[in-house]
Amino acid sequence: MRDILLVDGGGWNGVTTVQVNVINFFLNKGHGVAVILFDNGITPDPVKFNRWPRSKRVRYHIIGQHSFLDKLFNKFMLLRCGIKLVKCFSLLRKNQSFYAFEYEAGVILSWYRLFQPSAFYFLHSIELYPKTARSPLIAYAFRQAAKVITQDTVRKQELMHLYGLGESIVLVSINSSRQEDVIDVTPLNFPIHVQERKKVLFIGSLIEEHCFHQVLACSEAIPEDQCLIIHGWGGNKYAESIDRLVKRRPNNVWVSNFSLDDVTKFRLYASIDIGLVTFNADFYNCKFAALSAGKLFDFIRVGKPVIASNIEGLAQFVSETNVGLCIENIQSLYSMTKEIFLNYVYYSKNAKITFPLYEFDLHFDAIYHDFLK
Repeated sequence: MRDILLVDGGGWNGVTTVQVNVINFFLNKGHGVAVILFDNGITPDPVKFNRWPRSKRVRYHIIGQHSFLDKLFNKFMLLRCGIKLVKCFSLLRKNQSFYAFEYEAGVILSWYRLFQPSAFYFLHSIELYPKTARSPLIAYAFRQAAKVITQDTVRKQELMHLYGLGESIVLVSINSSRQEDVIDVTPLNFPIHVQERKKVLFIGSLIEEHCFHQVLACSEAIPEDQCLIIHGWGGNKYAESIDRLVKRRPNNVWVSNFSLDDVTKFRLYASIDIGLVTFNADFYNCKFAALSAGKLFDFIRVGKPVIASNIEGLAQFVSETNVGLCIENIQSLYSMTKEIFLNYVYYSKNAKITFPLYEFDLHFDAIYHDFLK
């Protein structure tokens, strides 16, 4: 089995599970995997951060960005990617095929092909941002890729439109979890007042893009027999609002501080009743979020109904599978939770039935065979 070299240029290495899933998939197929990570200040050290797969067949190469020139040029993508290419050039020379995550890795590999025209790469797109998406450098990187991978058909259509890519070039890999991965669904020890209530979970970045401000705004409507659980990060902007809310509704709002990894996170999902999957379509990346949220599939894996934003792709999925309800206005959130609880067994059963159809390996297998050609 040949070794696979993954180049990760994204900044959310410690949050998304896509990279971990792909590495584990290649390992399970018998490959060795070398991973190039660019230390951008938020990249967790694979040696210390237990989300990254541990195996004798995985090697991590962390490319530092700590010199004066790194810091000076970091604001300019052209120079930033040029420095990264120089630093990892000797590693790239050992391979002819590459699997890359995010646009900067694509830029680096598109330039590398100027030195090695026979090299090819698959480019896995995770996020879409308007300023970077329309950059000529990034457009070139996408057009030079042998294949482009994205999370669903809505994003596929947008990438095809942005970069003039053909239908056969853009492939879909569902951002789900792997059926064979061991998960822990042991219930968490919530405080008594949380345990005795029906639990609605908001998990993820506490930002406007995920409608967190709207969820906070309608918190006075939380029914007495329900509790909103907040488990997130990056919420400094809302810290005071959260504190005031907890003091005002101590029995109905609870902030989780559980330490969770890819196995134990399912303890939280299994311990709640409804999961929120909300996106603010005013933001470009969220407008095309569709099925890109891994938590959507984590919820349904353990049979938890969802309340999801009424955006293209996501709305169709929820209505067709009946794993929950779509919400047009967050203000109606708690009328919808009541509706789900009236038919809870129905939605929960549909969630469990649906997950195996969207399991990660099931969809990535075709991409894997295409990559080996």
